[in-house]
Amino acid sequence: MKLIIPTQVNNAAININVKDAATEFIQKGEIKPGLLNRIEMVIRAYDPCIKCATRQANEGLIVEIRNSKGELLRILEV
Repeated sequence: MKLIIPTQVNNAAININVKDAATEFIQKGEIKPGLLNRIEMVIRAYDPCIKCATRQANEGLIVEIRNSKGELLRILEV
């Protein structure tokens, strides 16, 4: 049996909304406060159970910020 969870089904939409949040919160190389909260809010909007489902991992949110060439610029962790 193969399970398909909401995060998998909505992956493309989640990626678009995370990109929108990054565009709003990262301007001229400066990261405005609230970026990580917005990203978490976007993911929960599509899959409200993800936090409970992944609680066992005991890890926080890690966001890699990359430039248009894919080069790592910064890592944010909660």
